[in-house]
Amino acid sequence: MQYAVNVRRVSDVWVVLIAAALSTPIILFSLLNYDINPVFLLAPLVALAFFDGLGKMSILYVTSLVLGIVSILVVNHLKPDGELVRHFFSLVLIMFAPSFWFLGRSLSRRVGLETIVYWLAVFSSIFVVVVTVRIIALNEQVRIYIGDPGLELAYMNAKFLGLPVFAAFGVLSLAHLICLQFLVVCGVYLARPGGRVFSIGMPLALFSGAFLIAGSDSRSAQALLLWIAATLLVGAWRVPRIRRKTLVVVVLTLLAFLVLYVRGMSEFRMFTTVQTMSQEQPVATGDVAERIERLAEELNSVAPLADISNDREEASTEGLASDEEMRSEVQQREQSVQILKKADQFSTGRLELAIESVTEVSKSPVFGNGFSGYGRLRDDATPLKGSISENSSTHIYYLTLLWKGGLLFFIPFMIMLMMAFHRLWRLRLSQPRSVERIYAVSAVLMAFGPMALAWDILIVPSAGVLAFFLLGTLGTVQRPVVEPGFGVAGAGD
Repeated sequence: MQYAVNVRRVSDVWVVLIAAALSTPIILFSLLNYDINPVFLLAPLVALAFFDGLGKMSILYVTSLVLGIVSILVVNHLKPDGELVRHFFSLVLIMFAPSFWFLGRSLSRRVGLETIVYWLAVFSSIFVVVVTVRIIALNEQVRIYIGDPGLELAYMNAKFLGLPVFAAFGVLSLAHLICLQFLVVCGVYLARPGGRVFSIGMPLALFSGAFLIAGSDSRSAQALLLWIAATLLVGAWRVPRIRRKTLVVVVLTLLAFLVLYVRGMSEFRMFTTVQTMSQEQPVATGDVAERIERLAEELNSVAPLADISNDREEASTEGLASDEEMRSEVQQREQSVQILKKADQFSTGRLELAIESVTEVSKSPVFGNGFSGYGRLRDDATPLKGSISENSSTHIYYLTLLWKGGLLFFIPFMIMLMMAFHRLWRLRLSQPRSVERIYAVSAVLMAFGPMALAWDILIVPSAGVLAFFLLGTLGTVQRPVVEPGFGVAGAGD
């Protein structure tokens, strides 16, 4: 009996350390111009967890890694660019977050889900409260711009006890992490009665999380508040005893919006963008030939699609006899262009990146681009637009995997991912239907759904790591501990 208790205590220590690393994304130092946060220190534990019960998931993970290397070597042989080390680093970074699935699986076999998410909630609360208190105390904004006039870049105004925070550049990565933390904290707060510190600290953390999410002025993060609201409704419907606390969460979120408004944030980018897009655009007038030329220029400025400047000749061969019919055809094209321009405006260039990446995938569907960037597979000498060439991803997680590694890498990786979700689905009835589990599942679905479609968040070694860790934790049957130590041999995948 004493033996089992000692093992439990060892596991609890690991839970605290792992939760602290996953929930406190501070920058420790830089290596090869890349910021290192605490999750990288967990790499030895991840390696031990990987061998804690080898099975199908392990085989698929290794297969994806090996075939990713093959993609790099083949594309480098066909089109060498002298940046082989950089491409290997890109592959390692993509495979880093998924490796935490194994850590979540291994830890969940020894410690209950409630304990794991409790400590994640504790350290997430500490993180968001400290960041928020500093912003309010200094009377600063959550979203700030740094750089020379006209070249400013958006950052999340986040520091933790004077230390810089990982992935603050661009706002989106850190804002998405806080969305995940909000759901984790919310699940623990609603599920547990708690003492005085708990009853004060958790609501303060929920207010701080909502304050940072809304204040980030990230449109996707603000939209994810709707996902969070839906989770609150579902949770309150399924578990009647948490309805009063759910109402408290809603009030705290509204209070965060009110505080932001009082501090001068009178507009939210999500609402203003939708309002702008809903406004009618005037249809161009003038000579048909001039409108066709202008239409081609506008279309090419939105996305690298085919030039339509020869539409007049094509129209004649297709039987458009009258100028009136030609005008109708041009007007339809102009409306299509307006739709594309609005979509690209709303996606802040993501449509442009997606179209270019799909074009490149069509040129190398099997091997991808060898984990490099845009332009490597282009046949013509036309330079890429700066908005494309400066990016190293498609901003859509699943498309990025296909674009970088081709079908050779994409297929085994997606099979691995689908198998992880199959495990989660299979255990939906056998595992306890706790409030913590409801909110943790919602966080995972949010990360692999809308988050992954809006940004390569699952590559980022903060939010991505947390998402894969939770997926591994939720998809594992908790077994009694029979041996001491972290790397206990267990059943396979």
